[in-house]
This record gives sequence, C-alpha cells and structure tokens, in this order.
Amino acid sequence: VTPNHQTKQCVKYRHTQVSFTRGMSMAIMNFLSDIRNAAIANAVIVVFHIYIAFAVEGVSFLVIVVPVGVLIAAAYFIKGK
Repeated sequence: VTPNHQTKQCVKYRHTQVSFTRGMSMAIMNFLSDIRNAAIANAVIVVFHIYIAFAVEGVSFLVIVVPVGVLIAAAYFIKGK
C-alpha cells in the first residue's frame, strides 16, 4: 500500500463522514423549516407555560401566554404546508 493510496482512502472516509453530517443537518433543517412542525414544537412550549401559569405564577400569567398560543395556532392552520 503506497502512501498516496492511504491518503486517498483517508480523504474518501473523511468525505463520507462530512457528507453524512451535512445530510443529517439538511434533514433537520428541512424538518424544522416546515411551519407546521415549528408550530407543533411551539405549541408544546405554550402548553408547558400554561401549566406553569396555573401551578406557579397564577392566572394573570395567561394574559401573556394565550395571545402567543393564538398566533402559533394561526400560523399552523393558515400558513402550513
């Protein structure tokens, strides 16, 4: 095995590794770029904040959380793919 052959194998392996990472990153970005998936993720956060509002902060905290939830729901139903 020549040093040049070893270098080519190393470069080939490195390219495969980078391509996999780049492909995985693109898959995640494509998933997150879908407005419906982003709205679902944000809805989970809003539900958590509603729980905290009732459990810890008090009902007055809902004055902030509910409008945000309405905006997220509107984005999900109006602009979704």
